[in-house]
Amino acid sequence: MTETPILAVDRISDEGKYSEAYFKQRIEDLKKLIQLPKICPVVKETFITACQSVQDSTTSLKKSQAVLDILIKKKVDDDTLKTAKEAVDAAQTVVDGANLLAKRTARPALEVIFSAIGSKSPMVDEESLLQCVILIQSTPKGLAEFCDQNPDVNCPLVEQLLSCPTQMKRMVVNGGASCGNYGPALLILDTLDKEMASAYETVPELYRKLALATALELATQIQLFKDTNFIDPISRFWHYVHAYENKELDDAFKSLSIWELRLVVDSNAPDEQLQWGRDYLKAYRPDEVLMPDEQWRYCWAVRSDVGYRHPDADLNTYQDIISNGGECGPRAWFGRFMCKSFGIPTWGVRQPGHAAMSHWTSKGWLICLGAAWKVSSWDERRYSGRNKAHRSGPDFLLETQARAAVEEEAYYQKLCRLECIAEVMGETIMDEVAPDKFWRSLALEQREIYANPTTSSNEEVDIASNPRNGFDHGAPFPKPLLTGIDVLPIESIRVLSSGGIIIPAASFSSPSKPSRSVITMPSFLEGGSQLYLDNNGTVEYVLPDGIPKTTYMLSCRMVNVHHLEVPLLLTIETPDDDHSLIDLYSIDVEYTVGAW
Repeated sequence: MTETPILAVDRISDEGKYSEAYFKQRIEDLKKLIQLPKICPVVKETFITACQSVQDSTTSLKKSQAVLDILIKKKVDDDTLKTAKEAVDAAQTVVDGANLLAKRTARPALEVIFSAIGSKSPMVDEESLLQCVILIQSTPKGLAEFCDQNPDVNCPLVEQLLSCPTQMKRMVVNGGASCGNYGPALLILDTLDKEMASAYETVPELYRKLALATALELATQIQLFKDTNFIDPISRFWHYVHAYENKELDDAFKSLSIWELRLVVDSNAPDEQLQWGRDYLKAYRPDEVLMPDEQWRYCWAVRSDVGYRHPDADLNTYQDIISNGGECGPRAWFGRFMCKSFGIPTWGVRQPGHAAMSHWTSKGWLICLGAAWKVSSWDERRYSGRNKAHRSGPDFLLETQARAAVEEEAYYQKLCRLECIAEVMGETIMDEVAPDKFWRSLALEQREIYANPTTSSNEEVDIASNPRNGFDHGAPFPKPLLTGIDVLPIESIRVLSSGGIIIPAASFSSPSKPSRSVITMPSFLEGGSQLYLDNNGTVEYVLPDGIPKTTYMLSCRMVNVHHLEVPLLLTIETPDDDHSLIDLYSIDVEYTVGAW
């Protein structure tokens, strides 16, 4: 047993409490309580040497690839190009070998650490570790400023968090507060806890998860799309609660983790536009809501309706994007917006000269509208000391796979703890192993083991224990939204006793079957079917015999999302004894902004 030091909380006078100096000293005191597992020097040095090999070989690979890229641009002869490609392939082989060696040399160190942490008398003081990590990520200056803003409210919130290991753990394992802003996260969570307690006799666990996700992610303000204002975290939380209660969200929403829910609530669209996104798609293209293909469900709208062109007008809202079109950037924005509208997590994707998107599916994260993960990246707002931090696509994908592979508790015990120790040791976040970041590199190797258990290690990983895992054991496919929609038989044309005629849109006689330009689909409107015409699609209706000859007024129920839409051309052919009379009419299609 070691002697417990006198903590800053007891040593500093009341006047000095919650100052920057106070939190700095508190971090140093906590570090003294954290005794790291002792690892054999040979084991540690072997792994560090392997990490150095990975770093050196990766640098060589990047240089070889840079040479190849230059030669491709210069359009050199085939032999020169072949030699350069062979050099890249050889360098990649060396990198693969170095990574494999790093994985193998990491195992002995990981076994020692897990044995020490999992013992009855763990060498790592978990509560002190969590407190220290939160104080480091918050920064003494940031936390002191937060406490000084409203001491009577904010100081007790900070102490309440630091005295609750369960809450600290839940925050840290789910990514921590964005940019380390734990203070604002506590205020958001406190407000939501009070409002939920007032609204529900028993608060559903999903809502508690959503509240924490909202607090952690929106602890750093997100500016609204084309606006000077910011997302209101409280309104954003209740927006998704009400959408869920109204059965407007994808069925998978209720099974998302806290970490995944963060990637839903961070949409920069105003709440009313998120509502519009769901409403318009159910009215305009219900087939895109109900499609079984998870990759394109909801975001197929980008391919079907967001024209790839320079925008026709300014893009000030998401309604403007689908109406006015846009190049890769606006199209990616709209795809992410639509998925988030229905409660599906997304991650932005930046690629060389291109913008794309990625989103969650039950089988893992997929990229849409772009190339592979290896050429992808995005800026994240993790606890990096900066508002945004660059992150590679493969690194993000690996984390999604590791989190999906095991339960949250297992993720914390064997991975998040390593990341916490790295924080305490001053090892900043990175995407690749590095010889000077021993603990962070071990965390990356453990993540690889979770993400790829069959190739990374001989260690047994209980993948099947996670009911949400979508990478094995036939994970259940999410039910399409509102599968209970009543798909009624297509009605026939009817003549009313009043003399009126009802022509159901899907009751056409020609073409004999739907095509790419003539599509029928179930409708959310009244449970029947609706018709979608595209690319000069044409349909023909044959009216029943015996219809009274008189003048009729045509009334059409339409939904449209484009400012500029070609008119609907109506041809009426009236058979006569000798010939047919043909009348032509042009009907303007109103811009209904996605509403009937």
